[in-house]
Amino acid sequence: MRFLDANVFIYAFSKPARFLDATAVSLKKKAAQILRELEDGCTSVVHLSEAANVIADLSGEEHARNAMSAILDTPSIHVLGVSREDYALAVELSSQSSAGVNDCLAVMLMHANGIKEIYSFDREFDSFAGITRLEE
Repeated sequence: MRFLDANVFIYAFSKPARFLDATAVSLKKKAAQILRELEDGCTSVVHLSEAANVIADLSGEEHARNAMSAILDTPSIHVLGVSREDYALAVELSSQSSAGVNDCLAVMLMHANGIKEIYSFDREFDSFAGITRLEE
């Protein structure tokens, strides 16, 4: 199983109103490929919420709802719950590293579930021992 960071969903599903440079186009293609070829992945309700908010900002609320429905209807994507205590620990871990709270939450969930690989375009994950970041 591999963890899916919010940015994979954001790149795969957002339809920005502005022109995309070559890097953004490449990331959109990689994200779509990841989701097409995914056999067994997971994310968390927090990461889905993060993706939904960004997709709504870029592409509108209806598009965000449709994206979330598509993700939730995908059998190969499991969604992990997050408790108040989980998030408090992620906040604490974030204060001890250069990574954001949601990235630290992903790392904690990965460790708790024996997951060693994450699909993400965020290089922050490269600094965590035992975590391998995959881009495609």
